[in-house]
Formats: sequence, structure tokens, C-alpha cells
Amino acid sequence: MTDKMFCYQCQETAKGSGCTVRGVCGKTNDVAR
Repeated sequence: MTDKMFCYQCQETAKGSGCTVRGVCGKTNDVAR
């Protein structure tokens, strides 16, 4: 699923912190993996 891929690449946003917190992608950690 492209959504998971996009969330996984979130490291480019939120000061490079990635999807370590909920709210960056609007998804939970499990989904962001």
C-alpha cells in the first residue's frame, strides 16, 4: 500500500524525526511502519 510507504518516508518531514509520534502522518506507529 502506498499509504504505508508514504508514512514510512515521513522522515523528510517534521524536522526529520520521522513518524515516531502520532500526528505527523495522522496515523499510528503500527501503520507507519
